[in-house]
Amino acid sequence: MSRRSVELLRIKEPVWLGRKFRECVGVANFRLRKDVVVEVLFEDKFGNRVFPGAYVLLREDVPKFRVREQVVRGGVKLTWFPLAKLKHFESVEEAVRWLESLRS
Repeated sequence: MSRRSVELLRIKEPVWLGRKFRECVGVANFRLRKDVVVEVLFEDKFGNRVFPGAYVLLREDVPKFRVREQVVRGGVKLTWFPLAKLKHFESVEEAVRWLESLRS
């Protein structure tokens, strides 16, 4: 049985990187050693979540979905991923259960 570690990441809002890669999220490279569950908290003016649910980025998919890399404050390296390429789930709990099912 392989052991999968999960990193939960709550992002206030995605970044728009032009036409080709619309909504993207930046993940610090040190977090990419684990599978990442991303929850985007961004809301419209009515208080509705624009990106409900959770998105999963498997560590083996990092090279396949990476769009751009960037160095930010403190020398932290970010890698950008388009939300449309990540696996979507209705809730964080559902995403974590799916990742746990991959362990067996």
